[in-house]
Amino acid sequence: MVRSSSSSSHLRQAGAELRDSARHVWLAGIGALAKAKDQGAELFESLVQHGREVEAHTVPMLNGLKQQAEELLAGLRRSVSRSAGAKKRAPARSGGAAKRKPAARKKAAASTATRARKTPNRGKAKSSRKRS
Repeated sequence: MVRSSSSSSHLRQAGAELRDSARHVWLAGIGALAKAKDQGAELFESLVQHGREVEAHTVPMLNGLKQQAEELLAGLRRSVSRSAGAKKRAPARSGGAAKRKPAARKKAAASTATRARKTPNRGKAKSSRKRS
């Protein structure tokens, strides 16, 4: 594939800009190092003071966020505990007969059959009652 001269010149220009940018970053690093060497302890103390100022503003904010997160977490824990407690108290919907012993299953089945035979309205619709 043959490249056009305009795309080739664009690539050369982009490469030159990248080299210049990298050179500026390098020079800034060297300049910071020289300034730190010249100012030494004074620069260090200035940075410590600036750090104290930033910390004074951010720590209370972070503590407030931490408190909100802890309250949210406590609320979620209470909600989950209530939900889990309600599930433990709720009667089982299925599988109750499977948990019974064989003799108890037989007794329950016989009792159900006896009730079905004694019910006179078996198969008839129940009368409707008004509910308030």
